[in-house]
Amino acid sequence: GVKAYGAQWTLGELWRDLYQQRVYMKQWMDNCRTYGKQLIAYEAGQHLAVSTAQQSDGPLWQAFIDANRHPGMYDIYKAFLQTWYEETDNSLMVLFNSCQHYDQYGTWGLMEYDNQSDAPKYRAVMDHLSYYRP
Repeated sequence: GVKAYGAQWTLGELWRDLYQQRVYMKQWMDNCRTYGKQLIAYEAGQHLAVSTAQQSDGPLWQAFIDANRHPGMYDIYKAFLQTWYEETDNSLMVLFNSCQHYDQYGTWGLMEYDNQSDAPKYRAVMDHLSYYRP
């Protein structure tokens, strides 16, 4: 049968993964401190995408799209940004990317189209920046 993924399932998986991301961030910072380097994240952020073999799994990639549009994505993205801020001493993070259509190849953009008023990831970034911008 078809597995029932859905937006709620996807959001739950992202919350569970955030703990592991915190562990990675701590490890990266430990390595940077050990070797006297600065941590920089390039093409960072939440990227829900299926493998080439999974592109025919419509329910899976639709769940990823639905999760990106879900209001709950705002809270997850804010928590991700806050975790980065706390664990990396606010190291530079370059998010990928600002605007891109969501489809079976991925949900890369903070927004799906220019001037999208209900983009949860974009709102989370802007709220985070307005609070933490020096």
